[in-house]
Amino acid sequence: MSSKHALITVAEGALAVKDLGSANGTFVRISGSSSVSSGDLLLVGEQILRVDPA
Repeated sequence: MSSKHALITVAEGALAVKDLGSANGTFVRISGSSSVSSGDLLLVGEQILRVDPA
């Protein structure tokens, strides 16, 4: 994983993930931003994060 691999933001009730130009992309190799929903899984290195509402 790159030192600055991806950015996860929350704004107006929406969670978004943006690849920051990492060599291997972010899971599905997104380019730019992509919205995520409750229950989605994010693979970060060897860790799996699940999106749950607060």
